[in-house]
Amino acid sequence: MSKLMLACCKLYISESRNRAALESIERAAKLFPEAAIINKFEDETYNRVGYTLVSKLAPKPSYNSCPLRSAVLAMVKAAFDTIDLELHCGSHPRLGVVDHICFHPLAHTLLDQVAEIAKSSAADIGSSLQVPTFLYGAAHEEGRTLDTIRRDLGYFKPNSSGTQWAGGLKPEFLLLKPDEGPAQVTQAKGVVVIGVTRWVDNYNVPILSTNIAAVRRIAKRVSGRGGGLPSVQAMALAHGEDVTEVACNLLEPSKVGGDRVQQEVERLAREEAMAVEKGYFTDLSQEEIIDRYLKLMKILFHLLGDYLQWHMDKKKTTDQSVLLCCKLFISESRNRAALDAIEQAARLNPETVIVNKFEDRAYNRVRYTLVSYVVQDITGSAIYSPLQQTVLAMVEAAFGAINLELHSGAHPRLGVVDDIIFHPLARALLDEAAWLAKAVAADIANRFQGQWNPSNVPFIFC
Repeated sequence: MSKLMLACCKLYISESRNRAALESIERAAKLFPEAAIINKFEDETYNRVGYTLVSKLAPKPSYNSCPLRSAVLAMVKAAFDTIDLELHCGSHPRLGVVDHICFHPLAHTLLDQVAEIAKSSAADIGSSLQVPTFLYGAAHEEGRTLDTIRRDLGYFKPNSSGTQWAGGLKPEFLLLKPDEGPAQVTQAKGVVVIGVTRWVDNYNVPILSTNIAAVRRIAKRVSGRGGGLPSVQAMALAHGEDVTEVACNLLEPSKVGGDRVQQEVERLAREEAMAVEKGYFTDLSQEEIIDRYLKLMKILFHLLGDYLQWHMDKKKTTDQSVLLCCKLFISESRNRAALDAIEQAARLNPETVIVNKFEDRAYNRVRYTLVSYVVQDITGSAIYSPLQQTVLAMVEAAFGAINLELHSGAHPRLGVVDDIIFHPLARALLDEAAWLAKAVAADIANRFQGQWNPSNVPFIFC
């Protein structure tokens, strides 16, 4: 039996007040349902959001087709398209629009396997997006640490009045050479730091005081660097009008966890005559994340037979299903072997049904009408439909069996797969049909990238 191999990515973006930007970033991620957003943590005071994504890895992963890598890069691009660092202000330090990306191995995955994903992602961000990118941890050849990069780039020093960080990164030319991308900083984007480590917990303890100097003394004494708790990094950050937080990275949470940090902060705060509130984690635990991912994948891909039977029975006995329709137009109706191959590909997924087939030999064209359900997340957003894989399989079969150069007919066409139209049915919304169209378009673009030829030409989605 193969071992479960998972990878996790924590993606920190310098924005939490611009809803349109966050929605754009999340839409980009949903194009890759195999890389699920397991958790989202927003802090409007810090003006920062953290996304936690998880994906399954193949034993010998191809990093160019890794869903986690694809989802992260899509989110990064969406962030750069919608956020301007020069207009950003918050009480949390940051080096860029996409401030920090950290990959972690989960289950039976090795650190080196995740490091390859991180390095590949960094190369894409540096070359394709032209953003200076720095590597740390297992992704860096010398194992450089995150805090080393941050100190060298002035991360811990507010660049605005008081305790705020505002505007772009200065100076324009970096004193530290990036591992990928240009040495010159675009003020609207800043830089990206990407790393790979074992699991890290983030735990913040609120102190009811605005005396930032006193809380900094506490943070220094809590941190391992300051002689405090080993494997703990801590800094003091203003959080609103009356609170300053001791924000901690727990590098070995199995040895020093949140409870131990809470006790130490409370002890040191008493010496400063300060009141302390109960701290909080900014993410789920490693075990909770794995559990949530596996439950979600059971829903999405029906990994358990019992769940599949329950789901099918439920669809038969209720009218609550959210259904989508796809009309797939293919430029062929005379080649029976080609049509058989296309229909055989569709039958591989019994949860998608071909409800109608219309052939016209004079036009030399066939239309398939398919129907299946869509799965929604807790917010009501579409995250999976069996139609996605079925349509992709039929498209691949069509390209494998039909040559447009040999085709003729009385109906106009632009390609072997001439047109794909998605429609909402039953309780579905137009947005859900649009989500599926974009997901299929991205899949086809990735699958057939660089394979353009006269017998395999672009086609249109509606």
